[in-house]
Amino acid sequence: MSKSEVYSWRVDPELKQALEIAAREKNTSVGAVIEKACRDLLDKVQPSETAAKEQARLRKALMKVAGSIDGPGVSATNENVRMAFQLKGLHDALRRRAPPSR
Repeated sequence: MSKSEVYSWRVDPELKQALEIAAREKNTSVGAVIEKACRDLLDKVQPSETAAKEQARLRKALMKVAGSIDGPGVSATNENVRMAFQLKGLHDALRRRAPPSR
């Protein structure tokens, strides 16, 4: 697995020294010791509980913006939605080309 993210934080000198000692004893890097400790901690968290909380959070955020549109009988079929986006794109393109008003 390639790593692409960086996370840093300040630790007190005693913790840093303890991490360095643990790394030397295991003949590995401090980063590897920290990663293993994090993974072990996350394995102890019940995934179903974490997933349920995350789903509840996402649902709450969604419900703030979810709803229905009540319009003059125009349905949101794929064709109508596609046409609306095309008209919006055309409108935006024409506004970009228009000379500035004085």
